[in-house]
Amino acid sequence: MKTTEIIFSRHTTGATNHVFTPSSFSALAGFLEMDIQESTTGKELLGKFSNSPLPAEQTIFIGKAHNLSLDTEGTILIEATMDAELPSARLSEKAFVKCLEKWVEFLDTPTLLNMMPNLQH
Repeated sequence: MKTTEIIFSRHTTGATNHVFTPSSFSALAGFLEMDIQESTTGKELLGKFSNSPLPAEQTIFIGKAHNLSLDTEGTILIEATMDAELPSARLSEKAFVKCLEKWVEFLDTPTLLNMMPNLQH
C-alpha cells in the first residue's frame, strides 16, 4: 500500500502555514490551513476522537471553509463549504487523526521567529 505524502511548510516570516498534498487530498490541505489554524482548535477536535467512539453519520466539525463528517463505515468526509465545486476528500478515521496529530505538532513546534521576536521586524 502506498502512503500519501503530506508536507507542512511555514512562510519565511512564520506567518502562514501551508499543507502540500496530492491533488486528491486538496480538501484535507484546505481544511487544515483554513479551519485548523491554531493548535488549540486541532486539540479540541482530536479530543472528540479520543474520548469515545463517535456515532456514524454525523457532522463532527463545522469550520470556516469545510465541514467534517463521519460515515457509517468510519470514513471521514471533508467537504468544502465556500465553493461547491472544490473536491471533497475521504480518508479513514485513523489516517485523518494521524494527520491532524502531525499538524497540531507542527503548529506547536517553535520556530526561530517564535523564539526570537526581535527578528520579526
